[in-house]
Amino acid sequence: MARWFMVGCATFLIDYVIFLSLYPYIGSVAITNLISGGVSTSFNYLTHHRWTFKSDADHKCSTPRYAGAMIFAYLLNTSATKTLLILGVPVAWAKFLAAAIQAPTTYYILNFLVFKKTK
Repeated sequence: MARWFMVGCATFLIDYVIFLSLYPYIGSVAITNLISGGVSTSFNYLTHHRWTFKSDADHKCSTPRYAGAMIFAYLLNTSATKTLLILGVPVAWAKFLAAAIQAPTTYYILNFLVFKKTK
């Protein structure tokens, strides 16, 4: 879990900095989240596969499952961020709180569905 936390923090920082940098210019949570999440996802997948979960799953199996998990994470994060913004939460806090909502769910999906050990 410590490795997941470290990778998650690094991934969050990549996502967070890109999101906060682009959101004032784009103005759309969905589009900005797609860009920031897209950039951070490659780092996240490779690091989790090799280091965090030490998965022995073939990329042909784990990549589609990971993509599904990330689509779910994107929808959850985007919905939470947008809802918090509508409620008047400043953008930096809204993005941070949305990640805190998303993180536990994503951990269980990655650990038990995406990178589960086959042996």
